[in-house]
Amino acid sequence: MRKPALTMILALSSAGLIGCVVRSAGPGSSGPGSSGPGSSRPAHASAETPGPAPAPGAPASAPTPPDQAAPPALVSVAPPAMTPGTVAPAPAPAPAPAPAPVAAAPWPDPASLTPTKPITCKANQVVTLANVLIDSAATAIEAHGACTLSITNSRIIGARAGLDIHGSARVKLVNTWVQSANTAIEIHGSAALDLGGSWLQGDRNALVAHGSAAITVASTHFKGQVTRKGSVAWNDAGGNSP
Repeated sequence: MRKPALTMILALSSAGLIGCVVRSAGPGSSGPGSSGPGSSRPAHASAETPGPAPAPGAPASAPTPPDQAAPPALVSVAPPAMTPGTVAPAPAPAPAPAPAPVAAAPWPDPASLTPTKPITCKANQVVTLANVLIDSAATAIEAHGACTLSITNSRIIGARAGLDIHGSARVKLVNTWVQSANTAIEIHGSAALDLGGSWLQGDRNALVAHGSAAITVASTHFKGQVTRKGSVAWNDAGGNSP
């Protein structure tokens, strides 16, 4: 009867040993090959293959935060292709402004002027004419000697000459129209002429000056030829045409 007892003891010992092994594995263990109660997977499941280990000394790569994601790539647009041998057209230059036309003088209105006979200013006379209309078949006004003549806002018309100035006469015209079928104004000797805002119109000459005459011109329109001879002193104060 000793054999059954020995068999029982071996069986109990074997059971105790198996129990120790089971307890060492423990319930709920998730280790590889574990199949006890609470195991997260069946005993026959295969273990995951680990990724490659980082190189020695290399820093571990951190995940990129969402707010630091790479910006979208820029898309470049190529210029339009040109046919070989062609040149891109240059932009058209801006047109130059047209010069302002010089209109015919609307002044002075003949209806507002006083008709006057031709005048001769001589010696040391001082003559002032304003708002007059002189229309002569010869010379409308003559100024010679040491005469001083001033004409303002008037129309002077002469078939041979509108105004003839010589000697040492001093003549000043302001806003005055002088016209002739020949020469509008002729000046010679040492006479002096001051033209301001006036209109000189001659079929042959707008102005003829010779000798040592002195002329100052400002804002005056010349319709006809301007001729200067000798040692004429010409002072252009600007605003004249042409």
